[in-house]
Amino acid sequence: MDTLETLRQRITELEAANLAMREIVLRVAEARMARDSVTMIESCLNCSLKRGGEYGYAGKHTDTCVVTLARQLGF
Repeated sequence: MDTLETLRQRITELEAANLAMREIVLRVAEARMARDSVTMIESCLNCSLKRGGEYGYAGKHTDTCVVTLARQLGF
């Protein structure tokens, strides 16, 4: 059984995680792919991901991209 102090510490940890996620979620909500109307290549506005054209559709967001971070948090 958890002690009261352990539970308080866990609440503090969860509140900190929630605060960190809030910023990421807001940024991901705004994350859109930009499309060049001439080449039809889509680019992530947060990392170097490019899709379409010679790049194909197999690319991934970088490890530091907010989209990747949000996915790691379950969004």
